[in-house]
Amino acid sequence: RRNRVVTVLGAGGVLAAVLSATGPAALAQPASAQAPSLPKACVAIEALVGDGASGSSIGAGEVLRVSPGGQSTLTTNTAPMGKPNLDDPDGMAFLANGDIVVTDESFTTGRPDVVEVNPSTGVRTLISGKGRGSGPALVMPGTVAVEANGYILVTDIAAGTANQRVLQIDPATGNRIVLTGALVGSGPAVTVAAVGLENGVIYVTDVVGDQIMSVDP
Repeated sequence: RRNRVVTVLGAGGVLAAVLSATGPAALAQPASAQAPSLPKACVAIEALVGDGASGSSIGAGEVLRVSPGGQSTLTTNTAPMGKPNLDDPDGMAFLANGDIVVTDESFTTGRPDVVEVNPSTGVRTLISGKGRGSGPALVMPGTVAVEANGYILVTDIAAGTANQRVLQIDPATGNRIVLTGALVGSGPAVTVAAVGLENGVIYVTDVVGDQIMSVDP
C-alpha cells in the first residue's frame, strides 16, 4: 500500500521525508531535502502489503535501520520472536529513553495497537491496545508524537463514526483519553492528518480545511 521513510535521525535534529512507492525500499530523503551534513544513520518504517519491495506477505511490517552502507532489519512481524506482531505499521516517534514507538493499524489482524521497539534488540512491547490500557479503543492509529512529559499523542478515528481525533496515551498504563476531537474541545472541526510538537505546543494538520491548528491540552 505504501513504503516510506518516516524519520531520519541526525546529530543536527530530525529530518522527515515521505516516499510514494517509488525507488528502493526505505530510501533516504531526496536531494532537495538533504541537510548540509547528512546523518550517519536513520531508522525507517515500512508498511508492506505484498508489494514486492521487501517482506514476504500481506501483513508483514518491518522497522529498518538505514546507513550509508545499506540497510538492515531491526524488527519484523515475527522476528525477534515475541508479541505484538507488526501488521501494518504507520507512524513512528521516539521515547525519552531512545526506544521507538510505532503505531500499527493492523488491517489483517484487527488488533490496532501502539508498540514500543527496542532500538538495539528489536524486541517489541505493547504500549497500548487490545489487552492493555483503558479508554476508547484504537481503530486506525496513524501519526504519533511524544510530549515532554512522556505522554504519547496518536491520531485516530472514532469507532462507528469515523470522526477524527487525537488520543493521549499514558505509556505507564496504556490508558487512552481523547485529547481533542468531535466531542472534545472547541474550535474548527478536527479532520486530522498528522500531529506534531514544537517547543511544547501541540499542532495538528487539517486536510479538509487546509490549515494547521494548535491544541490546548
